[in-house]
Amino acid sequence: MKNIFTSLLLLVSTTFCYSQKTKLKLDLKMDSVYVLNNTVDMTIDQEINGTNQIVSTKISAQTIHKVVAINDTLYTLEVKYTDMRMNMKIGDKEIKYSSTDKDGNPFAIVLAAMLNKPFTIIMSNTGRIIDVKNTDNLFSTMFDLQAQLTEAQKASIKSQMQKSFGEKTIKGNFQEEFVVFPEKKISLHDSWLTAIAMETSGVSINTQITYSLEDITPNEYVINGSAKIVSGKDSGYKVSNGLEMRFINMAGTMTAKVKIDKHTGWITESTITKHLSGTADIKDSPQIPGGLSYPITIDATLKATDK
Repeated sequence: MKNIFTSLLLLVSTTFCYSQKTKLKLDLKMDSVYVLNNTVDMTIDQEINGTNQIVSTKISAQTIHKVVAINDTLYTLEVKYTDMRMNMKIGDKEIKYSSTDKDGNPFAIVLAAMLNKPFTIIMSNTGRIIDVKNTDNLFSTMFDLQAQLTEAQKASIKSQMQKSFGEKTIKGNFQEEFVVFPEKKISLHDSWLTAIAMETSGVSINTQITYSLEDITPNEYVINGSAKIVSGKDSGYKVSNGLEMRFINMAGTMTAKVKIDKHTGWITESTITKHLSGTADIKDSPQIPGGLSYPITIDATLKATDK
């Protein structure tokens, strides 16, 4: 009888704990440093004039985030890259760059020059990215050791790096990771909706995500999410490799699994997968008389850990 009573007591206690509503939010401490290791793995499949082309890109980076100010519900983070790697594969050709390379490759030198250059992220305790500032610091010395490059080469390299590490791209990537926090208190298995709008590199998309609190462990909250992605406003043509182009009628799906620390709210592990398809549209120009439109499919996986 005593064992039965004890088991019933444990069951009631467990049920009570899981039914309690909790407010998921960031609880960062002044002067504390938080780490994220991010990997973006993206494959672009496009058919141009009947020829299929697949471009695979992988970008890995470690960022450290120091809390330099707390103003009510807002955190000001000083952010630095401490390691960066880029891989690109087009057909049978593969190119790899790393900030640790010592072979004098211009792109490797650029990555190394971007390390430990502080920029600022302002975010709320509910994970909303309010602002990203001072990313120009990332590019301030990238050509100091590359006098052999022409001005045209420098402009081309800087343009490519700004697409991957400019304010809009950084804001979008961080927002996708930290948008998981609900506005109200929740219990285990509760669901909530959130929406984000992103615009980067000629792509404008709106995402409405349904999240649910799937599990509560001794140290983490486990959150799952699924979403539909639709085109946002037409962001207009953007210059890419000397051509003005845009992406239109983009639509797709997204899934997410995120683990956050129960005490700090910081992400401990995150995996986001996206599938998008639409149309790439190149504007009429002397290089492309009459312009060009072709179908494009994008598959991306974004992973993050605090280890």
